[in-house]
Amino acid sequence: MVLEWANDAFRLYWTGVQDALNVYWPAYYAIKSEKIRKASSRCIVLNGVLFIGSIVLLHSGLLPLLHKAGGLVLGARGDVASAAHTVVEAAVGALYQAFWITPLYLISLLMNTIWYSRIADAAFELHHGVKVAVGVDVTIKEGMYRALVLVFYVLESVVAYQALPVVGPLVSTVLVCWMNALYSFESVWTMQGLDLQKRLLLIERHWPYFMGFGTPVALVSSFWSTFIGLGVFAVCFPACLIQATCSTFGRPDTVDEEVTGLPAPRLPIFRLSTRCSDAVLRGVNDVVSAKKRR
Repeated sequence: MVLEWANDAFRLYWTGVQDALNVYWPAYYAIKSEKIRKASSRCIVLNGVLFIGSIVLLHSGLLPLLHKAGGLVLGARGDVASAAHTVVEAAVGALYQAFWITPLYLISLLMNTIWYSRIADAAFELHHGVKVAVGVDVTIKEGMYRALVLVFYVLESVVAYQALPVVGPLVSTVLVCWMNALYSFESVWTMQGLDLQKRLLLIERHWPYFMGFGTPVALVSSFWSTFIGLGVFAVCFPACLIQATCSTFGRPDTVDEEVTGLPAPRLPIFRLSTRCSDAVLRGVNDVVSAKKRR
């Protein structure tokens, strides 16, 4: 029984990994759609060349050059001169990050959102056709709730990494895998008319597959420092959007289906984050209601 369960779970997990690594659909739609091609190219240039390149330039070019120049100027002038040189290097690095890397990252967040939306819309139109119309008020309310859920979910991942001995990094990585899958699939699910609760339910129903789908990007991003990892994720994400759009898994008509062969048909991945979000919203509503009664 246990071996059968493990085999079924791994099969679904490996299917997700294969779908995430399948480059056919991203390449095909990049060739077919000028909108996808332009948005993806701009995303690669901004995140891969400009953003990551700026970080590499700082650590592999500017700081080593400054260190070498300082050594030539100061020579062997004692510990005080060496300490001053170290302070200068740290100050240059901090200023470079504060006035170039951080603003560039914030700009990339805005531009990535625009480009990802264009890629998702174009891929959906090519693969599925017309998307389901959703009201603006519903979109705004759901967007606010989604932001809360994701904030608490990220906090879960951070706490797991810091608080759990030995297994903390593994648990955190698994949580990130599911979050990556949600990011990738929620555009197509939204355009198919699924609300947030059903999107989360699909992840929980088919958790082995979505853990597999989110694994490649999670691993590739984790090999680097925080900023470079974010840049790598941003470069890879257009392909993830297209792969999710073309995936035969997680269709809206399977939202209520149980996964055959798994002892836990639904893994409550987002239960804690949704309950925390609900508690926050209830608290806000109570405060607003109390002010209205005064």
